[in-house]
Amino acid sequence: MKLIELLARELVEWPEGATMFVQDDDSMIKWTEEDRMPRYEDGVWMRFDGNDNHLSDEYVLASDYDTAIVTRADWARERARLKDREAFAESSFVLTTATEQQSDGPCDWRDRIHEIDDQLQALTDARSELVKRLADEGLMLCGRPVVHAIPEGMDDYSNWLEGDVCRVISKEASDPFNIGDEVTLLEDGDSAPFCCGDAHESFAMREDQLQWLRRP
Repeated sequence: MKLIELLARELVEWPEGATMFVQDDDSMIKWTEEDRMPRYEDGVWMRFDGNDNHLSDEYVLASDYDTAIVTRADWARERARLKDREAFAESSFVLTTATEQQSDGPCDWRDRIHEIDDQLQALTDARSELVKRLADEGLMLCGRPVVHAIPEGMDDYSNWLEGDVCRVISKEASDPFNIGDEVTLLEDGDSAPFCCGDAHESFAMREDQLQWLRRP
C-alpha cells in the first residue's frame, strides 16, 4: 500500500498548517508546516520540523515510504476517490444481492424490476436534491478530477520533456509560485534548472522543486 492510500484511509482530518506528510523506515508518519523540500537519509526524512508532529498509532510501512511526499491536495483527491469507490461497491452489492434472489417466474422478475426502478428513482431524487443545495449556495457541480497514473521512470528528471506538467513541491520565499501549483516545462529535462511557466510568465526551477504529474 502506498503512503497516499494509507493516509486516505487513516487520516480523517488534515492537521492545521500542515503542508506535507512523509514516513520514516520505522513506520512513523509525520508532517511539516514548512515549505522546504525534505530529504530522505538513512531511513529518516530530514530537513523539516516534523519530528514533533506525528501520528501516534502504529502503521504498516508504505511501499513508497522512502520517496513519497503527500500534500493536502493529494490526500483530499485520494479520499474522494476512495469514498466514491466504496459507495459504488456498496450499491453494486445491494443490486447484485437482490438480483441473485431466487425467482420463480416472470411475475417475480417483473416485481424485482419494479423494486430496482424504485431504488434508482430514489437515488436520482437524492442526487437532484444535493445538486439543488449546491445551487442554493451559489455553487455548481463540476466533473471529478482525473487521476493520472505516473509511469515508471518519471522520478528521473532526464526523462521529462517539453510540455510535461509538474507540481511544485518546494519553493523559496521569493519564488513567484506556491506549493501545489501546476507548471509546464518549457524545455526538455536534459539539464537543470528548468525553464517552467504558465499562461503569464516563465521562470527557472530546480528539479527537487518539482514532481512530475502528466504528459498531455
